[in-house]
Amino acid sequence: STQSTGKKKVKEGMASFCEIIKKNSRTENLWIAIGAFGGAVNGATMPIFAFLFAEVIDALAVVLKGTLETGEPDYSATDKWSLYFLITAFIIGIANFVQINFMSMSGVSFTSPTPSP
Repeated sequence: STQSTGKKKVKEGMASFCEIIKKNSRTENLWIAIGAFGGAVNGATMPIFAFLFAEVIDALAVVLKGTLETGEPDYSATDKWSLYFLITAFIIGIANFVQINFMSMSGVSFTSPTPSP
């Protein structure tokens, strides 16, 4: 059974996303927003990792070329890019923690029965 509301057909008993969000408490909406931010950071890190990986490979090529020419490797460029890689990994770890914990907290809060008055 469907009801026509203007252009959309809505099934009985179905709620829109906005209606569900409006019924959440402010803390649940805050948890969802923080979890979504963590998810956005996680999504943005994959292109960053690709860039850093390419720079590390390029730096290793420079080290190999210098080693072949002088006989002594110079790892200064690889140290810098490896440090950036480590910092990015640390940020991803924090973003994963934030995303998983805050989305879980909002899910538990949303599905827990509310005490009756």
